[in-house]
Amino acid sequence: MCIVKIQIVNYRCGLATVAINSSDFPSHLFRSTMLLTELYRPVLLGLGKTTMLMRCVKDPNAKTAIVVDDQFLPRRSGDLTIMYDVTGAYDTNYWAQVTLSNRNPLGRLDYRMLSWDWMRDEFIYAMKGAYTYVVDTMGCIYGEQANFYQAPDFSTALNCQRRPTIVDLPPSKANDLTLGLVPFCCRNEAQLAPFDNRTALALAWAELKHRAVPNPLPCGDNCGVSFNWHLYTDYSRGWTARTTLFNWEDTVFPDWFVAVEMDKAAPGFEKAYSFNGTLVANVNNTIFMQGLSGFNYLLGETNGSTASDPRVPGKQQTVISFIKKNTTGIKMADGDGFPTKVYFNGEECSLPDILPTSGQLTAAA
Repeated sequence: MCIVKIQIVNYRCGLATVAINSSDFPSHLFRSTMLLTELYRPVLLGLGKTTMLMRCVKDPNAKTAIVVDDQFLPRRSGDLTIMYDVTGAYDTNYWAQVTLSNRNPLGRLDYRMLSWDWMRDEFIYAMKGAYTYVVDTMGCIYGEQANFYQAPDFSTALNCQRRPTIVDLPPSKANDLTLGLVPFCCRNEAQLAPFDNRTALALAWAELKHRAVPNPLPCGDNCGVSFNWHLYTDYSRGWTARTTLFNWEDTVFPDWFVAVEMDKAAPGFEKAYSFNGTLVANVNNTIFMQGLSGFNYLLGETNGSTASDPRVPGKQQTVISFIKKNTTGIKMADGDGFPTKVYFNGEECSLPDILPTSGQLTAAA
């Protein structure tokens, strides 16, 4: 799209219509035409008695003189980007979609909150996929909003603060008809950026308060999840491992992911058969895995078949194959076939200090 600016030389009001030859139309009424977009030029298509038809043609020789004051660096790994897109606009209201994207492949950001300033007395009437930290409409009832909007019922609005604060919803609201059903929502305020080390915080608190160090030390958000790694087969050209995720809590994990660091074995990664697995680019020692489309929902613990049966954890499992061509001299049973670090949803898991011996080649995190 281009915009044409036409500069008028003369005009008359309240007089009889004056006949003008079409050939004299541009010079009689206009001194000049120019495009506000410098990379295009106007081309005359036709003239009528009172109209002039023009279109914009890109000028291959034009050079813009527009200088952009705000320079933005290119997006990089580790960036957190926020997009605000208007998806529907009406006479007195509009819908906007706010998207937070974390470009850190392994990290997470817990307990995040998002705020912004309204510039024209806007207010939040309804939301899906998140919620306002404060629900209060007094500012609308006694403010300019009530003078401008006569029809809306402000008792059902959410927030009228000039600087609202938005928080995420828990996973249990993901399929809620009123608040949920929005892609990638309801992560319980976890935005996949670096996880706070609760052990370090507990140690700092104990030192500050001159208290004994708590034992056991607190763990992270995903304590109820365990990760089992079992060396499955070993042959001349390759080997396989079977990994299982167990969820021992009631909390469900939609769109979960696991990152496995293997200092010696990762370059030989071939395939994860029941997960979507890949070797992280430019790292070469980390395997990234997540559930396949439609199967990336790690359920919580459920009741057994009868009242006397123990509760059953949520479980997802896959077999992973490796080839030995790129990992000459690797010895799986001596520890090369086990992960050196494991991350679940960006949080580093605790690994056992002692590796299994032959005959029981299974490790849990």
